[in-house]
Amino acid sequence: MARDPDEKVPMGRVVAPWGVKGWVKVEPYSDERDNLCGFRNWLLEKRGKLQPVAVAECKVHGAHVVARFEGCDDRDQAETWRGAQVMLRRGELPPPEPNEVYQADLIGLTVLGANGERLGRIVEILENPGNPVLRVAGEDRERLVPFVPPVIRAVDVEGGVVELEWGADW
Repeated sequence: MARDPDEKVPMGRVVAPWGVKGWVKVEPYSDERDNLCGFRNWLLEKRGKLQPVAVAECKVHGAHVVARFEGCDDRDQAETWRGAQVMLRRGELPPPEPNEVYQADLIGLTVLGANGERLGRIVEILENPGNPVLRVAGEDRERLVPFVPPVIRAVDVEGGVVELEWGADW
């Protein structure tokens, strides 16, 4: 399935200002935190409004990325970005490596249990310290499924399906 190169892909979230000189702390949605620093133009989405920003400086800081945007020179300006989603245009992203997937591509996929039963669709990916968790909304209930190899059998983005080693009664 061809993807729109202008589609906005969530890559992280601004969690707080960092320091007093206009820097922000970003929680990246990837284990490869330094990849986000390779992009000089981000789109920040907050309250439904999309704002392009030029990244003046960026570096990895522990489990996070810290960045300063052009024209953002103090803590008060940085505070305005708290909670903003960091987005990139799909056309700027490299294709995922084999056996990798962009988390944004999982949203909306149908989830099948161990016996082929339909458990629902992925509606959100929750970031946890240990591993991402899929929030799967089914007709009967909602499930939280760890996105880890023992649980995930197969991911077929093109086919729109994620197969689990997970029972319908779990």
